[in-house]
Amino acid sequence: MTEFILMPAIGAIIGAVTNELAIKMLFRPYNPVYVFGLKLPMTPGVIPSQRTVIAGNIAETFEKHLLSGKEIHDMLTSQDMHDQLEKEILKGLKKQLPTILANPELLQQTSSMVHSALVDTAKDKFVKISIEKAPLLAEKMIDNALESLGSMVAMVASPFKGKICEKVLEGIEQLSRETLASFATDDTRLLIQEKIEQQSGQLDYTKIAASLAPAMTELIINGLSNAIEEALSSGHLDIRKKIETRINELEIQQLEEIILGFSREQFRYITAFGALLGAIIGLVQAFTVGMLN
Repeated sequence: MTEFILMPAIGAIIGAVTNELAIKMLFRPYNPVYVFGLKLPMTPGVIPSQRTVIAGNIAETFEKHLLSGKEIHDMLTSQDMHDQLEKEILKGLKKQLPTILANPELLQQTSSMVHSALVDTAKDKFVKISIEKAPLLAEKMIDNALESLGSMVAMVASPFKGKICEKVLEGIEQLSRETLASFATDDTRLLIQEKIEQQSGQLDYTKIAASLAPAMTELIINGLSNAIEEALSSGHLDIRKKIETRINELEIQQLEEIILGFSREQFRYITAFGALLGAIIGLVQAFTVGMLN
């Protein structure tokens, strides 16, 4: 009768120990074991000895069935991503534009640009006027003035008309220089900055944000797409290669901990199943021995 207790117990112990040993031998020993210069069979363990092949298979499976570089590209440049990004950019612009446009440094830079453009434009216009229109304008002014003084005065002053015209042109040129000089002062730039600040409060930030968001989104998506395509072509986004390389770089102890980390519970079931199977075999043996006796 004791065989019905003893044999199943021995079978359970053997089944559990052999399964546990088989699990350990997947990783152990980590390195080859030599005796008298000869390498013992099954050393190192299965995973250490086949790590390169296993790493390649894991990387290939991951890229084929889970995630590839192309799928990353498609995901990050999809219409859904485009719409979500545009929505976030629009929200951010509405919130940040008032602060951005009111930034003192930006206001100073903007006013300086407008001031510089104003001075350059004024110079160009004054030069053009002084060359094309000032002589005719001065002559017409002198003629009108002489006519208003009467024919006698006009006759007497007629010989001096050229000199008078020169003096008028000199006056116009002097006025132009003074006007340009006043435009070029820092006071004018500060006045421009003040006007920009006043007008900025009347800006429709929602409308500005709505006009900027699509262009910014397109710029970001296109840039991201080009960067990913470049990374794919250069191999920097080769998911399979990176996974394979990373697995091969891991210490065997680290690899063992990773694999056991997410499958330790399943391995316990294997050990328990070995014990159950061993107990059943022991029970069958006990029945067989009993029948023979």
